[in-house]
Amino acid sequence: MSHAVSWSRSHRLILGVVVILNAAPAHAQPTPRTDLYGDELPPGAVARLGTVRFRLAQSAWALALTPDDKLVVTGGYDGVLSVWDRATGRPLRRWRAHDRVHDIALSPDGKTAAAAGVDKKVSLWDVATGKSLRQLGDEAKEIFALAFSADGATLYGRGEDGSVRVWRVGTGEEVARWRGNATRFARIACSPDGKTLAVGYIGGYVLLWDTATGRERRRLRLTDFRVSTDLSFSGDGRLLATLSPDAVVVWNTDTGEEEGRIPFEKDAGVFSLAFAADGKHLAGGGVESNEGVVWLWDWPGGRLIHTFRGHSVMVWALRFTSDGKQIVSSGNDHKVRLWDVAALREALPTRGPLGAVRTLAFAPDGRTLAMTDDARLTLRLWDVATSAERFAVGGPRRGFVSAAFTPDGRGLVAGTSNGTVFFLDAETGDDRRRPLTRPGGVVPAALSPDGTTLVTLGKDGVGEWNLAAGKETRSTPLTDRVVEGLWARDRPLVVLQQARGDSATVSLRDVRSGRQLGQFDATDPALKTKIIDACAALTPDHRRRPRAGACRESVAGSGAALGSTAGKGRRHLRDGGGEASGAGAGGA
Repeated sequence: MSHAVSWSRSHRLILGVVVILNAAPAHAQPTPRTDLYGDELPPGAVARLGTVRFRLAQSAWALALTPDDKLVVTGGYDGVLSVWDRATGRPLRRWRAHDRVHDIALSPDGKTAAAAGVDKKVSLWDVATGKSLRQLGDEAKEIFALAFSADGATLYGRGEDGSVRVWRVGTGEEVARWRGNATRFARIACSPDGKTLAVGYIGGYVLLWDTATGRERRRLRLTDFRVSTDLSFSGDGRLLATLSPDAVVVWNTDTGEEEGRIPFEKDAGVFSLAFAADGKHLAGGGVESNEGVVWLWDWPGGRLIHTFRGHSVMVWALRFTSDGKQIVSSGNDHKVRLWDVAALREALPTRGPLGAVRTLAFAPDGRTLAMTDDARLTLRLWDVATSAERFAVGGPRRGFVSAAFTPDGRGLVAGTSNGTVFFLDAETGDDRRRPLTRPGGVVPAALSPDGTTLVTLGKDGVGEWNLAAGKETRSTPLTDRVVEGLWARDRPLVVLQQARGDSATVSLRDVRSGRQLGQFDATDPALKTKIIDACAALTPDHRRRPRAGACRESVAGSGAALGSTAGKGRRHLRDGGGEASGAGAGGA
């Protein structure tokens, strides 16, 4: 199983695409190039299609703002803490804190970040430098939620056994432990005056702890037996927002009475909450109809003001700025977003792929690059010379996962996640003809060099389609997993993956004859290049290949670098010998 993941992660491009030219001579020291946003490119790169601003390598489950709202700190799946300039989204610094970060908290002065990880440790870090200050915890139980006291002298941690641990920040000493029932993914919240800690428990109740004595102040009983995954105090501490499976429930912390609730839609799930400091707005982050959203409600009343859409998947964390004018959110789509509360729009919109890039395909003239990304399953076309995005089509409803240009460059063949093949106009993105469908669905893998035949991948094997007739002319059953399709001269080829015990191999096979043309180690970093070399070797003029240029891939900067030839100043992928081409689900 791990080897299948290895192929997809090692040979997909993440967050942005960087076009590389041949390296300059060793003695040359050119001025660093920058992208459209003014951020420096990796050495040798000429363009970045997308941006590094507010882009993460992995999901961000936790988010915090410094008191002056100038910095955003995120942490999540990759165990990295990242510090961002809130006004611009520019990454300022990042460092690995744990193998995986469950939660983060910032001290009231914004100078210290606390992080809890899957390695059963809690760490303290200097936000300005990324320097490690101290480690807390006994490494016996994982800590899943963190909160600082109002004076910053105390840190509270919610453990997997349900207990709350209390540490002195200055010494790292654990001074108390408050028992509770076992639960995991639920946050805790400290009141603005520091006198109360709110903790949700299995059984459908929230305890308000007196932080001075460690005694229970009040118990808020929800109507169900699930734990509230997030909690948020209003700025004056008088109100506490909690979550039940079907509603946001707001409590008066002085009386313990319910002040009101905001019911959810049936296809919505709220997982994160934030009160504005003045208590007049509530924000919720989660998912609706399989799309990540941020809801904005007024309070009191709970009227829905707006639903912000832009995250492609789950929103796990969000915060209001101290003036209540913006909401900062993050989630599983590797993106931090800023929302303008007054204008009801995204405050810092950026274009580009939102996650792992599934497909890259250059137009025959090398001037346009097509790509599909994992996050929104969108097909995007870019102008290579200007790095400007020309248009984007698709999204969750259509779900494009692959694309290839027709030989004349005027059309695109694009496959969707539901197994339909569309034929699009490369200038406008409009449909050119009726799509191809078949029971079980198909994914386009590669066009023949003359544009007359399309190879598709299906659950039952590989199909060949006559595009003029719109019919499948040949079907070849295959038992191994097909990860890509190619053409060499007039023959269709497929790349297959086989897992055998602790090892995995990738093989190149002629579809029509069934002959195996090569076998490779699935973990080889040069796997893509070796497959293209094997394709080029099938052509009569393959010995001239070194002069024609080669396809190559290498990781660079914030994402991945795509090899390109520099002949005559053109920036485009060569096909290895002029006669081997492909655009499969894993690349172009």
